[in-house]
Amino acid sequence: MAIAKVAKMANSTALAIPGMPGSSKEDEAALTAPRESSGGLAILSLMQSVSDPVKKNQPSGIRAGDYLLGRNDILKTVRAVVGVSRPRAVYIDSGEVQSESYDTKSAEWEKIVALKKHGKNGARYGLEFLLWLPDHGQFAQLGFFNTARERGADMIAARDAKKMVTLSAELVDGKSFSWHLPVVDQVENPGAVAMPSAEQTEAALAFFEAYKQQQQTQTQAGGELPF
Repeated sequence: MAIAKVAKMANSTALAIPGMPGSSKEDEAALTAPRESSGGLAILSLMQSVSDPVKKNQPSGIRAGDYLLGRNDILKTVRAVVGVSRPRAVYIDSGEVQSESYDTKSAEWEKIVALKKHGKNGARYGLEFLLWLPDHGQFAQLGFFNTARERGADMIAARDAKKMVTLSAELVDGKSFSWHLPVVDQVENPGAVAMPSAEQTEAALAFFEAYKQQQQTQTQAGGELPF
């Protein structure tokens, strides 16, 4: 299966995400906790100095600026085929998801945005991407939230160009603290690339886009999720 065929999973239209203020150290700590999977998809996370895996050195040797795939795989760079994206706003408190929304026009989304703008730790919004990781033979999801949100445009550009990407990180120095941002480079000549089966692709896509069915059910019921 060609890269272009997997990239066909993509939405060709970039979603406009309203601007939001930068994140705090507490935000990054709350939002980069390791998760092995999201009910069926591995989580790929860019580590910060305040991320729990870095502070606890678990897995051993992990550093800020590394990517963590699941709970154990430390990666300096990641090759990926970019699939579909979805907007997501989420509020996390005490390590638990308290509210989330995939609809930029919903009341839940607006409430989470308001929490973020008022400095509430654990509130974030931006884009999540479904990725195929050929060097690992699996799909994963990666979020571009908080200070990383604008880098999502680089992912969309690569997807639209049907190019693989290599993800790395760069250190940004702020007034009060430093953090790492993802760097997205298009791969011109990837060579031989192991691609997923049609069945794997369909299963990952169905899971990643299951929120659409949830939205439809809520609309038909005429109600909203409690915040």
